[in-house]
Amino acid sequence: MLKDAEKKGAEIGPTAFDHLIRTLLSQGFIEDAMVVKKMAEAQVPGFKLSDIASSLLIVSHCKKGQAKEGLERMKAMIQLDQIPFNLAITRLVQTLGSQGDVAGIQEVQSLVNSLGTNLNLSSMVFVNNTALAHIKNGDVDAAVELLDGIYTAPNSTNPSMAFIFRKLLESGNDQALDKLSAMAERLANHFACYRPASDLFLQLLDLDKVEDAKFMLAVSISERAKINMKFNPSGVKYS
Repeated sequence: MLKDAEKKGAEIGPTAFDHLIRTLLSQGFIEDAMVVKKMAEAQVPGFKLSDIASSLLIVSHCKKGQAKEGLERMKAMIQLDQIPFNLAITRLVQTLGSQGDVAGIQEVQSLVNSLGTNLNLSSMVFVNNTALAHIKNGDVDAAVELLDGIYTAPNSTNPSMAFIFRKLLESGNDQALDKLSAMAERLANHFACYRPASDLFLQLLDLDKVEDAKFMLAVSISERAKINMKFNPSGVKYS
């Protein structure tokens, strides 16, 4: 219909173009959306995508694994004083993480910080995906060091790292999972920080890995009992 209207010389406003672009992007037709965008730029002087359309374009690029294109779109938005939606930022950071692009994640975080507005976006979006990027690059120790620093910080809020455990369990990365499991047990037993262990336990249960969940829980309880006996050998209970 748009092409027919163009052939007939009908005037089409920017809103119609933007709505069509948004609809195409929401259906996954990114190439067609870009064709409409070019038509709009040719017919409407100064045409620019709305915040919604630009955010959808970032998400569409990410679905195709085009993290660099998504990052460029985000930069273009900010230059136009537009604010990307939280979903677009999250999908972009996740895609960069899956590709091992630590520098890209840092750039997105810097762009978000430069907006000067509260997006109500959890900082763990960047932390978790940076850790996954390190793991993707084969540097599990860097991921452990990053997360360990988060949970042992004096002002730590004990955020969730369930997303990391889920990704590792789904990908079958046992080497990384073993190191992060050991970290979770150490945090629970020596720092009374139980969130990572709880995240892993619940993820194992959610994936029907009941025996693994039981084993991890048994180890944690056993180690905790040893610590209690060390400082309270008489076994006296204190209220």
